[in-house]
Amino acid sequence: MGVSKSLLNRTLAHARATLLDHPQYMAFPHWTFFVRNNEILTVGMNRVMEPPKKYGYHSRYVDPKFRSKLHAELDALRSFKRGLHNLTVINIRLNREGQTRLSFPCQPCRNLLINVLEVDKIYFTTEEGWGSL
Repeated sequence: MGVSKSLLNRTLAHARATLLDHPQYMAFPHWTFFVRNNEILTVGMNRVMEPPKKYGYHSRYVDPKFRSKLHAELDALRSFKRGLHNLTVINIRLNREGQTRLSFPCQPCRNLLINVLEVDKIYFTTEEGWGSL
């Protein structure tokens, strides 16, 4: 199931409009949108918080300055627990100037989205525009 170009543009506009309020504005702000039938169902954002290990997330870093983050994909799942079928996922990452950056899901997030939620399609931003899985 694909999404319309206008929906991709709407999600990108939403991310840009909320960039300054993003909890990870000074780091790597990511947004994840769960959509179905070109309708946005929920939005997740990454934030400093220990992600649950049951989904394959763990802190691989011994650097005491590193702070674990709840990924945007998992935040979207936490806020939307009903009707988790026939979903399409849109991932967006922006720099502080609002330019798109690569938001390809990490391995634990891909496993969650593809194997657990069985999403239909994943769209993600790149420095040149959009990519998909």
